[in-house]
Amino acid sequence: MIRWGIVGLGRAGLARRRALSARDDSVILHECSRRDGDAPSLRTLLDSNIEAVALCRESALHYDDVRAALRADKHVLVEYPLALTHGEASELAELAHAKERVLHVGHFGLLNPFHKRVAAAIDEQDVRGFEYVFSAGFGRAIRPLCDASLWGQSANSRLQALWSWFGPLELESSEVELKRDGYEIDVHLRDRRGRCVVLRESRRAGQTRGRSVRGVDRSENSIELPAWKKWPDGFVLDTECFVQQVKQSGSQSYIPLADVVDVVALSESISLRAEIRREVQKAKDE
Repeated sequence: MIRWGIVGLGRAGLARRRALSARDDSVILHECSRRDGDAPSLRTLLDSNIEAVALCRESALHYDDVRAALRADKHVLVEYPLALTHGEASELAELAHAKERVLHVGHFGLLNPFHKRVAAAIDEQDVRGFEYVFSAGFGRAIRPLCDASLWGQSANSRLQALWSWFGPLELESSEVELKRDGYEIDVHLRDRRGRCVVLRESRRAGQTRGRSVRGVDRSENSIELPAWKKWPDGFVLDTECFVQQVKQSGSQSYIPLADVVDVVALSESISLRAEIRREVQKAKDE
């Protein structure tokens, strides 16, 4: 029986609670939430006899939370991104190795049947160019990252998917247009086979969440690729993957930690090298 703690009880934390509560090999001993004044502090939770911790707080806290948990000799499941800089991510990976503890980042979108179908289509067809378009709202979780000019870090999940499909990617250009109600970012990448890979991401207040992918062959003809569909099983399957790594020494994750660290580095580069434009305000008719 694996003894658990959960830190953060927002959407992700509650989903982890449901996934763990349905298991017969896990028990949640402690939960830490700022919403509950009577809940234990993070330090108290880490000083307890839990063996594993799910870290589900906002992105800016991931580095400190993961480092504290690993130093306390806990196995760690953390929501993406692992950290906001390459240096931080590398340090955490090295610490997990030194402590001989599992460090798993919940990129469960890679387990989505959509992701696997796209991977198969890319392998089977002569894809020479690829575009990933993502749209979502401009909510509380994203605003602090935008305010800190961390647009690439906000796109970490989509970048991890592209890395999974195409392998290592080199950044060619990054452009951000700041809007009154959010921002849009265009990122141009190239893989080791010379294929052009583009990520277009829009974050606007009240915008519906959605995504699509498009491929072209060497003659610029469109290649039919799978359509994205909502998928409810991500937290459950991702939690299962983590538990198996804890229970079975040597069990591998569906995503190498080295790839996670490399994509954090790419995310950071996108933010640092971004060319920034501001939306031109149209004058009102008098």
